[in-house]
Amino acid sequence: MEEILILGAAISGIVFAIIELIKSTESIPKKWLPPVGLVIGLLAGYFSYPFSSLGIEMRLWAGLVAALGATGFFELVKPVKTIKKSEDK
Repeated sequence: MEEILILGAAISGIVFAIIELIKSTESIPKKWLPPVGLVIGLLAGYFSYPFSSLGIEMRLWAGLVAALGATGFFELVKPVKTIKKSEDK
């Protein structure tokens, strides 16, 4: 379990960066970013075999953890920005 979390944490930064890149290009509607992030996380976990000795299913779990972490962080930052803007008015 510990290896999955470590790999997920490592992949999370990559997934977050790719989601932000897609977001900045505005090529995909914002409502589709979490599912796209999930797919990116799973792909990142799948292709992380040179960096990990985990089996395919464990790497996919790590990709899922990374995607949820990256997307969750993205969603957590958004409400804080909204609250700060409403307090400034």
